[in-house]
Amino acid sequence: MNDEPSHKPSRPQLNDENYARMTADLYDHIAGWYVRAFWKDETDSDWIEMCVSASQGDRNVADIGSGPGNYARVFLEAGHAVTCTDISIEMIRSAVSMLPTALGVVSDMRHLPFATASFGTVFCAYSLNHISRQDVDSTLREFARVMRPDGVLCLLIKIGSQTYEFSSSGHPSTRGLMCLFDPAEILGALGKLGIHPDVVQYKKDASTSEFQHEKMLIIGRHRPP
Repeated sequence: MNDEPSHKPSRPQLNDENYARMTADLYDHIAGWYVRAFWKDETDSDWIEMCVSASQGDRNVADIGSGPGNYARVFLEAGHAVTCTDISIEMIRSAVSMLPTALGVVSDMRHLPFATASFGTVFCAYSLNHISRQDVDSTLREFARVMRPDGVLCLLIKIGSQTYEFSSSGHPSTRGLMCLFDPAEILGALGKLGIHPDVVQYKKDASTSEFQHEKMLIIGRHRPP
């Protein structure tokens, strides 16, 4: 069965109460496909290596929206301790199966189940794009809350202005949310939290397994106001 994600025709947007649950259900369905498509994908290997280098000081890493751990693997290979957290239980099952030394936690990134200042590095690759625009500021506050002072945020996001749904080709009733963000919107929200970028880069998505969007890397230090 082909579980590859596909665009959904326009329809009423998933509301606040169900979009996270529905997106989690979609990723539960496509977890196996995701491992096959992305475990060895090196499209963003240059950006990931920059994130690993930036996190050398405190090697306790939270990979938020980790999926099956395809990026966490690189941190682990560099000697970091990694907690993978994802809203999809099947993604976390894949992560702990593929990466026995990683800790796996099922959680909603809007309400992280970690103590304040738990991690030296918070890493999030493209998962923020599954959060509605109205939830972004509070979600980034959660990222900042679990970061230690002078910790590192590594954020990879798809950029633009569109919001749309997608589904699994093999499970057409599934519904997930994709929200693209304006760079100034994200940088402004981070600045209010005392996260100041040391690196900002842009490029086009080159992976044939992903929807094609412009994307952005932010690496910044947490220096609370």
